[in-house]
Amino acid sequence: MASPIGHIIVGAGVAGATAGALGAESTPALWVGAAVASCAPDLDLLPSLWGVPYRRVHRQASHSILVLASLAALLWAALQGLNVGGDWRSLAPWGAALFSHVFLDIVCTGPALGEKGQGIPLLWPLSSHRWYVRRPILPDVNLLENPSPAAISRACLWELLHLCPAAGAMILLASLL
Repeated sequence: MASPIGHIIVGAGVAGATAGALGAESTPALWVGAAVASCAPDLDLLPSLWGVPYRRVHRQASHSILVLASLAALLWAALQGLNVGGDWRSLAPWGAALFSHVFLDIVCTGPALGEKGQGIPLLWPLSSHRWYVRRPILPDVNLLENPSPAAISRACLWELLHLCPAAGAMILLASLL
């Protein structure tokens, strides 16, 4: 299970690569928007602050690409209707960061979590199938269930050491194109 740090690293890498490929400017708004968008699907954890068990709310509709695409389209239409919408080349990196969340969750979820129902409902509501991989890129540990400082520290250090170079390579490659 990826932490917010991992989601931000990958989201920033994907957003930077998308911006570079589209010729969009690299601005502070691009990076802040990418960080926010890359963590947005985990807003489904907020009810847990009020005592709702996280298993009832986490990794549900907010982790479906169909739901996220619909919400992104509604947001785009609202921005256009209010005449505050930006150029699509500056908004596309945020969309890429948003969708990176779902795919990072899939590649970080292995059989130990997937078989407990913690896979990703990628195509909900059309399918109830929950997606995960046989060999996750992160240790298959649920940081919400076992939030020890040592487990969280190990997971975040692993993410920094492995995901930062990959995100940097994505941004560098896109800037070279």
